[in-house]
Amino acid sequence: MRLNAVAKSNAISETLPSLQTIGHVHSAYSQVINIAYEGGWLSLHSQTVPRSPYSVIVEAWRDLALSQSFLRSHRGEQVTLSRSSITLGRGIEIDLTNASRFSCRLKPLGDLSPNEIETWLGMLLDSVEPQSQSPFLTSLLLRLGHLGNCLDESNPFYLQSSRLIEGIEAAYGSGYDSFCEQISYTLGFGAGLTPSGDDLITGMLATSHFLASDSKLAKYLKVAVTENYTSTTLPSYFMLRAACSGLYPELLCETLRSLPLSNENLHEALNTLRSFGATSGDDMLAGVILAMKLLQSHWGRS
Repeated sequence: MRLNAVAKSNAISETLPSLQTIGHVHSAYSQVINIAYEGGWLSLHSQTVPRSPYSVIVEAWRDLALSQSFLRSHRGEQVTLSRSSITLGRGIEIDLTNASRFSCRLKPLGDLSPNEIETWLGMLLDSVEPQSQSPFLTSLLLRLGHLGNCLDESNPFYLQSSRLIEGIEAAYGSGYDSFCEQISYTLGFGAGLTPSGDDLITGMLATSHFLASDSKLAKYLKVAVTENYTSTTLPSYFMLRAACSGLYPELLCETLRSLPLSNENLHEALNTLRSFGATSGDDMLAGVILAMKLLQSHWGRS
């Protein structure tokens, strides 16, 4: 079976080898197939799945027969890759030659003042519905007075999430070594392909890059993550590596870009982000809020 890719990220175009290489299916879902190969990563997406820095969008995935065929992909299945095509082990070939290219690069808005960031943080908090399954977001909203109830003290995951938030805030004022140590504790924390702690840090990276790319926070984060991101899952490693290069998931980019726009744009972007994954969207949103809180408290250049 031969299919066309309708779009591919710039990162895919730049990193896929010109000659054939062998990879394997890392994980497969109804609308996503993740593929790992030596030094690289890509995700085959249906057209309904949000784009990411390493995604390839495949035509006609909604077709029932095609969807069922993809669903038979399994972990470890061999994949042949080149810049012109991707072939799954069962003979499904995806032609990349006519795919349009897109970018997940987030262009910095410019270095905002602490007062401007404080205003935007207030606007963002006013737009966030407090109900969440993310311990990170719940903890932050509680600390900022936007949640009336307390954390579930019988749930160790909630308690540890709260401690990590507190640790990052305290360590940031103490210097790079303490901050790096706290980031290392947070990376890999939680379950799933991209653990909650990694989603939180991705949100922090994107926010500091977008609002204050010359800040101490942006510089600290980039170095701390680069020193520690091999300690997490393979999908998170590539997500964080992309983030350190200014590439972020589409939904996170759209949320940040909506901040200077109308409340209607912000509400729509937040709703879309928060629907992403089990808690990934809310964990990234927690990272956005935490980074803004740190920046408006002590912007700082290093």
